[in-house]
Amino acid sequence: MGLVFLGACVLIAGFVWEKRRYSAAYEGLSPGTDVSEVLKRFGKPTRIESCNLNPSWNGEAVSTSKAGCVKQFRYFSKVSPEQWIVGFDSEGKAVTKYYFASP
Repeated sequence: MGLVFLGACVLIAGFVWEKRRYSAAYEGLSPGTDVSEVLKRFGKPTRIESCNLNPSWNGEAVSTSKAGCVKQFRYFSKVSPEQWIVGFDSEGKAVTKYYFASP
């Protein structure tokens, strides 16, 4: 029973650490960051998809032509209803970023 509890605690701690890592990586992200740097900071995305959101950088609108978003990485928290999304242009540079949290 003790090993199961310890295992559960380690698993939860890992999920909390991942959420903090995503938050810190998101805050430090600036326009033009290379896809390799995003992967280094965030790790492997939960999902890679076509850009399907109105272009913005942390809530500030970005013109569609300026953004040129062709793909986005989506990261989900495993401990809370939060998402971090980073969109990239055809050169692999970050052009959009979004943060979503459900109440």
